[in-house]
Amino acid sequence: MGCKWSTIKFAVNMKKSIAILVYTLFFLSAKSQDKKNIIYILPDSVEVTIDNYIHKFASLDTAVKYFGILSYKKDSDCIEILIQSYSTKSKDLIADWTTSSNRVIIVDKNELPVLFDYDFCFGLSDRKNIGKIGQREGVASRIFHIPHHYLSIIFSIKNYQILKVFEE
Repeated sequence: MGCKWSTIKFAVNMKKSIAILVYTLFFLSAKSQDKKNIIYILPDSVEVTIDNYIHKFASLDTAVKYFGILSYKKDSDCIEILIQSYSTKSKDLIADWTTSSNRVIIVDKNELPVLFDYDFCFGLSDRKNIGKIGQREGVASRIFHIPHHYLSIIFSIKNYQILKVFEE
C-alpha cells in the first residue's frame, strides 16, 4: 500500500515539474521573440520634410501607414529615401515586409518601417517557391515594385544637405 501511495506522489510531483518546465519554456520563447528594431535617425531637414509630407496626407483611416525605401547612390555619394503609404489591412507583400521589418526611421514620435532598394532586387514574393541551389533563376518569383504617390528625398551623405525633393 505504501508503494502505491509513493508512486502517486511521484506522478503528481512529476506533473507539476513538467507544467513548470512548459510554462518556463513558453515564457522564454515569448521573451526571445521581442522585436528589437534597428533605429535610423535621418538628418533633421529630411525628417521634417517627411513629417510635413505625412501630415499633408493625414488620413482618418488608421490602417494607412507609411514606410521608407532607402538606397545609397554611390556615384554621387547620396542617399535617396522614398516615403510611401501602405494599408495594414492589405495582404500584399509590401504590408507583409513592412510589418516584419526590424529597421525603422524615427519621424517625430513615430517609427516608420524601412526597406532597402536591394530588398526589391533580391527579395522573394513567394517563400514556398524558391527553387533548388544553382537553379533558382526563373523559378523563384521576385517582386517588382513601382512606387505610386510617394515622396523622394535625395541628400548628401557628407553634409546631410537636401539636394532634391520630389513628390508624385
